[in-house]
Amino acid sequence: MAKMEAAGEGKAIFQQLCASCHMLDNDATGPKLRGALERWNNDPVKLKTFIKNATAMIASGDELALQAQQRGRGNTMPAFPNLTDEQLNGLLDYIQNGR
Repeated sequence: MAKMEAAGEGKAIFQQLCASCHMLDNDATGPKLRGALERWNNDPVKLKTFIKNATAMIASGDELALQAQQRGRGNTMPAFPNLTDEQLNGLLDYIQNGR
């Protein structure tokens, strides 16, 4: 998939799976997503792992996952295990760049 297509898919994934709890630039039920990669120490692998299964990362005691849960005021994000790495890359690109 070309980069433009991946970014477009990232926006569609955000709108379908994320927008009910998250906004890009403001906190909602979940924390704002712009800057999420920086909050995960610029580690896209960890952030993508959290997106795929936040509950497991929180249960493991991962410090960044616990901080993310606190930013969400105790709400736990549902798991999205079926998202591919390519889809997650598009989602992260959309979150970071708004495109």
